[in-house]
Amino acid sequence: PPPAGAPPASGGGDTSHFGSGYVTNEELGGLLKERAQARASKDYASADRIRSQLEARGVHITDQTRSWAANDGRSGSTSGPNFFAQPFGGAGGGQAPPPPPYGFGGGGGQFGGAPPQGPHGGGGGGGGGGGGMADHVIHEKLVEREKARVARDYAKSDRMRDELQAAGIFVKDSEKRWSANDGRSGPIPTASGGYGAGGGGGGYGG
Repeated sequence: PPPAGAPPASGGGDTSHFGSGYVTNEELGGLLKERAQARASKDYASADRIRSQLEARGVHITDQTRSWAANDGRSGSTSGPNFFAQPFGGAGGGQAPPPPPYGFGGGGGQFGGAPPQGPHGGGGGGGGGGGGMADHVIHEKLVEREKARVARDYAKSDRMRDELQAAGIFVKDSEKRWSANDGRSGPIPTASGGYGAGGGGGGYGG
């Protein structure tokens, strides 16, 4: 390997020395910091380039929740200064700039080169998630859990939450949102299968 501090092996851009395999915590923190600074400067082209680079190496960024999650189970906040702190319940502080206007509404486009598994994937395209739970299954389980909550069947509600968590799906009732280890996230549907005020991505196909 080239010595530390050596220039990139090729002249193809300033990120060629980051490689394409496992991302160390030090390297990940540096890239997240660089991306946060680019977003603060409204340099969304650079921010997107860094996000695509991280996606290719198994690190998925979700700007709506200011969080990231790696395929190996690591996760944390994208807003710094501690990028390895969980974004809920402490870090963040609302200082990070809002996501760019194109950051969410496009669904699948949010993940750059990731396999198609966006929230409005309808009936197809689910297989690329590395064994993750399909969006329509998540939707059905969340609706069933909300029905249990409405009926005050909290034992069933807690059991379903634990089942989702075991599959890498984390339910945040206080925010009425869910997020997955692979970077997906969305609003929690109501017991009728719709969405409350603020309406979320409209898109589980039924």
